[in-house]
Amino acid sequence: MNRPNILFITSDHHNTKYVGYKGHQVKTKCLDELAATGVSFDNAICPSPVCGPSRSAYMIGKYVHKTGVFGNAMPNNPQEDTWAKLGNRAGYHTCHIGKIDWTGTSPGFLENHHSVERPYMVFPYQGPGKYYVQGARFKGFRRRETPLLIKNAGYFDDIISPNKYRENFSSDLYGVYYEDKWTTEKTIEFIEKQGTNRDKPWILHCGLHLPHWQYRIPKSYFDLYDGKIELPFDFNMDNKNLPAVMKEMQIHQNLGSSTMDQLIKTITTFHGMITALDDMIGEIIESLKKTGEYENTVIFYTTDHGDSMGEHGLFFKLNPYQGSVGVPLIINGPNIPRGVNIKNPVDLVDIYPTIANLIGARPHSERPGRSLLTLPNINQDDRVALSEYHQQGTPTGWFLLMDKQYKYVYCEPEEPILFDMINDPQEMNDLSSNPSYKDKLDFFRKKLFEICDPKEIDFRCKEMMGYISENGEDETKIKSYQDYLLENNKSL
Repeated sequence: MNRPNILFITSDHHNTKYVGYKGHQVKTKCLDELAATGVSFDNAICPSPVCGPSRSAYMIGKYVHKTGVFGNAMPNNPQEDTWAKLGNRAGYHTCHIGKIDWTGTSPGFLENHHSVERPYMVFPYQGPGKYYVQGARFKGFRRRETPLLIKNAGYFDDIISPNKYRENFSSDLYGVYYEDKWTTEKTIEFIEKQGTNRDKPWILHCGLHLPHWQYRIPKSYFDLYDGKIELPFDFNMDNKNLPAVMKEMQIHQNLGSSTMDQLIKTITTFHGMITALDDMIGEIIESLKKTGEYENTVIFYTTDHGDSMGEHGLFFKLNPYQGSVGVPLIINGPNIPRGVNIKNPVDLVDIYPTIANLIGARPHSERPGRSLLTLPNINQDDRVALSEYHQQGTPTGWFLLMDKQYKYVYCEPEEPILFDMINDPQEMNDLSSNPSYKDKLDFFRKKLFEICDPKEIDFRCKEMMGYISENGEDETKIKSYQDYLLENNKSL
């Protein structure tokens, strides 16, 4: 077999449960087929449930606390190796089309067609001043724009022509639908061009933006689910049973004024957005088949993080529940086993060594991940997957470790959280206060501190954001968001 092409398709905000092949009602015909004829990973988690940090981590193959990209708009170190650079060294033609959310210099693709870009920022990061994102890590912070995201969710009737796609990217009316139509067309153009020029293999990063807000979709997709959706579990918008760090997230999302009709319309729209996303992926796969590239192309599908979409009374991302940190992950292609499902947890830093393995490239340095092609070992080993978060919505940064049965969340000074993911997959029963699980809590804490020093990382991140005072005090521990507003003569 010739060296395979690599088609890496990523979306944005795709809740891991919202796929037909996991039994959900959402229609995902293309993804279902890819999973049935390839390898699917039921318990893949993202490096961090926010766009920029997660994407940097899966491109570089390092955890977020190693890349230093703790939040959106933080620049990447241009000296870091990426799997785009691996492909270049291995003689591949590399290309990015769509969204990548990579701030700073390029991750190394030889050809780039961006649908959206973050403002350029230089490395090393100096910070935009005191209290990055307007005091967003103080207790009680509420996002102002989120109620409008829910209020404006729904459908549009008009269909615009392809020559109008670009000027209607990320609009309040059309959401990101036409941005992704543009990305799909550019991806098909690239595949057709490569199909007539087979002098070297290629790697393509296709960055689709659906189902990210704005929650807007053509009426035909909305109508598929209008009045037919199953409401998410634990759908309680004033959830008194949430652990402290998740309750702070519920306050942060600021949806107390949203009506039940608005929330249900948002969830309905989200269903339609995923089916629209699946249709676009189907168009891309069909172009591979028409050009004869399909039989020699390894296809990846994943997303940067999820969207809780009402589970536990939470929307959006940022929290350590599976709806936020879990991601769908599928690999399909030549010499990839067919119809294999992996239950053990994996994380997206595993993408880097997997692509290195496929293209025969040698990484510059050691990475924490392992190739996802070592399938028998993955279903038998005891390795833990890691996710972390250090941004707005909570004064407490958190780290998550997950093994084949348990999920552990470290969030000092709050108490840790422990879920049995086999017997309690909806994460309803926190076991951390049960004395029977002390040994398990001790095991995970020891494992985490072997990987990193979470206290040092939390302090370093807050220092970068301007939350550490001149005398070295962590202001998130002594101030509330109300204190911040009073100090700065601001109002809620």
